[in-house]
Amino acid sequence: MSTGFEVSRLDYSCEARYQQPEFDLFRDAPALASHMYTALRGHGVTLPDLKIEQGDGNLGELHLFCKLFDFALTVRIRLDRVDIVAVYVSTTDQADRYSAAAVDALTAIQKVVKSGYSAYTIQVHAHGTLADGNVKAFLAQFIAKTPAAGPATGNGVGYYYGPSEDRLSSSIVADPSAIIPGGLYVRVQGIWDAARVRVQDLPIRTNTYVRDALAALNLDVQTSTAGAR
Repeated sequence: MSTGFEVSRLDYSCEARYQQPEFDLFRDAPALASHMYTALRGHGVTLPDLKIEQGDGNLGELHLFCKLFDFALTVRIRLDRVDIVAVYVSTTDQADRYSAAAVDALTAIQKVVKSGYSAYTIQVHAHGTLADGNVKAFLAQFIAKTPAAGPATGNGVGYYYGPSEDRLSSSIVADPSAIIPGGLYVRVQGIWDAARVRVQDLPIRTNTYVRDALAALNLDVQTSTAGAR
């Protein structure tokens, strides 16, 4: 029997790693910035939304930073990967807009990275409340024994899975929420083989796997963020 899960906060991140570091990616930084500006202009990006970040000068910190939707979506183009983060995704409409911008950003970089992508790692973080309000009892059904190392205040579970079709690995973690009092936190992660999955198909791959993962926990999502990519 499924348990109602009302999600009140949903965030996600995507890491698209290259086959190998692209040391000449910033050889012409203005051209790279222009390329990204053109790719994201339809999503409202402006010149102040783009900047080159050098950190303390080491190559691992050098990146082109792009922000969209008033910092709700950020893109960092690095020498070895692209990092995309979306926060406070609260409606299906937002999820669709953020996903479209993320796909356009990844597609734009795919055109200038010589080695191509090797894998996409996507994490979805959901915080919410259960219909019966009993997170401890919900988590207890997945735990055979709690070690007697002290007075238990709660439990968390984690499941890790190997390759399946075009997915290299995945994991599901459920824990009491640190954001919502008495709430549940679920993190779903999947790593997809870039040689077998097109950038354009990442949203539906992620959406489908998150739905399947929550269903495997017998959770019935009851909110507009159920369609979040």
